[in-house]
Amino acid sequence: MERSLVKAIVLGGEVYRPSRALVGSAGTTEAAGLRAATFFLGAAAVDARGVYASVDVERGLKEALMDISDRVVLVVDSSKLAASAPVRLCGWDRIDVIVTDDDPGAELLETLHRNAVECLIAAPQP
Repeated sequence: MERSLVKAIVLGGEVYRPSRALVGSAGTTEAAGLRAATFFLGAAAVDARGVYASVDVERGLKEALMDISDRVVLVVDSSKLAASAPVRLCGWDRIDVIVTDDDPGAELLETLHRNAVECLIAAPQP
């Protein structure tokens, strides 16, 4: 199916194989000259304090893409709601929408509400 209204721009850098994320200063530098309507962000873990990556090498480009985007949509499966990761990417004030596949629990829902983050729970496909 052709998506004539969708424009894809590929940034430079290298692919960090374990997470398949683009990383490196080339992509970060290129991102600074762009603007995005929506950035779909992946993460290794989330909790009431924020959003996390498993390695620091992912942080630079993800921060740059959040900076140039009008809207940041965090997409995480429910395993990330119970996971832990060492590198804090951002607080909930940087996220507009979270999409996940299960109820995130009362504490996180309260944090999302307090930060005006919309929570969408994707229905499983048969």
